[in-house]
Amino acid sequence: MRYIYLGFIFAIFIFIYLFYEGYLVALLVLAFMVLFHEWGHFLAARLCGVRVEVFSVGFGKKEWCLATFQRRQTEYRLAPILLGGYVKMLGQDDLDPKKIDSSPDSYTSQPPHKRIFILFAGPFANLLLGFLALVAVYSIGREELAPIIASPKPETPAFKAGLQMGDEILAINGIEVKSWEEMSQIIQKQEQTQIDLTLLRTGVEIQKQVNLEFQTLPNLFKEPTPRLVLGVTPLPFTAIKAPKLGSPAQILGLQKNDIITAINKQKVYNFEQIASIISKEENKNKLFTIDLMRQDREISLESKIDNLSTFGIQPLAQSIRINNYGLLGSIQKGFDESLKMSSLMLVGLEKLIVGIVPTSEVGGVVMIMQITSTAAESSLVALLSIAALISLNLGIINLLPIPMLDGGHILFNLYELIFRRALSQEVLYRFTLVGAAIVMGLMMLGLYNDVNRILQ
Repeated sequence: MRYIYLGFIFAIFIFIYLFYEGYLVALLVLAFMVLFHEWGHFLAARLCGVRVEVFSVGFGKKEWCLATFQRRQTEYRLAPILLGGYVKMLGQDDLDPKKIDSSPDSYTSQPPHKRIFILFAGPFANLLLGFLALVAVYSIGREELAPIIASPKPETPAFKAGLQMGDEILAINGIEVKSWEEMSQIIQKQEQTQIDLTLLRTGVEIQKQVNLEFQTLPNLFKEPTPRLVLGVTPLPFTAIKAPKLGSPAQILGLQKNDIITAINKQKVYNFEQIASIISKEENKNKLFTIDLMRQDREISLESKIDNLSTFGIQPLAQSIRINNYGLLGSIQKGFDESLKMSSLMLVGLEKLIVGIVPTSEVGGVVMIMQITSTAAESSLVALLSIAALISLNLGIINLLPIPMLDGGHILFNLYELIFRRALSQEVLYRFTLVGAAIVMGLMMLGLYNDVNRILQ
C-alpha cells in the first residue's frame, strides 16, 4: 500500500511539473518554509530537554507514511502530503490545552521561559530564512533601477540647481548611491534640506548643491504624508543617445534626449518592445510612425526601419543594472531590507485593522502560489525575493498575540512568568477556540478574495 501512495504522489508531481512547472516550484518553496519553521521548534525543544515524539516531513496518517525511522526517542516520518511538516512534542496539544503531561521531559512541565524559547524559535526560523534569502539576492546580484534622471520640471529643486536629463547621481553628501531606491531612502533620512550631490554628466564627475523641499505626497497606503523631494523622475527607458552621423535617424531629425513614446501608435516602454515591433514580418518594408517627446513637445515622424542598429539609435543609458554588494554589503542590505519588509507588514496590519486598507486586499494561499509561481518562472533572484517576503510575513504573523498561533501561546506563558501562576485550563481552552475562529476567518477571507480576483 505504501508504494501505491508513493506512486500516486509521484504522478501528481509529474503532472504539475509538466503542465504547471512554476506552481510546482511555488509548492515546494512554501512547503520548505513551513518545514523550516517546524525545524526551529524542533531544535529549541531539543536544547531545552523536551522530548520530540514526531518530526514529520509532510502530513498524513502514520500508516500512510512513505518512510519512517526512530532515533533518540523521535520518530521521523516522510508523509505523502508534502505541503510542509510538523513537530509533536510530549505533552503538547494546541487544540486541547487541558491535556497535560507531568513527565520531566514533556513540554508542559517546562518553566515558562523555556516554553517561550521553544515557541519563539519557529517564527524566528522564518525571519532568519527570509534574511538569508535576501543576503543571497544581494550576493547574486539584483536588477535595480539606476539613479539616472529625466529632465527636471521647472521650479523643482533639481531644476533650480541645474540638473539635466541623463545626469547620474553617484553620491549624496558623500554616501554612495547604487540605485534609485537607495537615492530615495538617503534623501528621506536627511536632517537638513541642503544636500551635496556628486553627478556623472557625459563621463565627467561634477558637484551640485541642492536645496530640497517638503511636499505632501501619498504614501504606500495612499495617506497624504510630508516628504523631502529632489524633484526628479527616472530616465525613461526609451530615451536615446545622439544618432550616429549620417544614419537614417539623424537624417530624419532625431536628437539626443528624444524619448520614443510609440511606434505605429503602439505605446513602447523599452527598447526591447521597439525592436519587437520593428522585427515583425508584417511590418517589413513599411513606413513606421515614430511618436516622441522632445522637451515636453510631442513630435511625430515617419521612416522605414530595417533594425535599430542600421537606423542609428541606442538607449541614452543603461537604466536597469545588476548590482552586486559583496558578502558584507549583502549581509547589511539583507538585514536592512528584512527590517523594512517586517515594518511594512506590521504597519499594513495596523492599517487593515483601522480600516485604511480594505479587507479586499487580504490575499490567501492561492494568491501566494500565483505570485511565487510567476517569480519562479522569471528568475532565481525574483523567486528568492518573493520567498524572503513570504517567509518574513510568516514569521511576523506567527508572532501575533492570537491564540492558536505561536504569539498567542507566548502571551499566555508571559502571563504565567510575570504573575507566577498559569491561566486556568478552562480559560485557555476558550481562548484557543476564539483563536481558531480568528485564524479560520482570516483564511476564509483570503480564499474568498482569491476566488473573486480569479473570477474578475
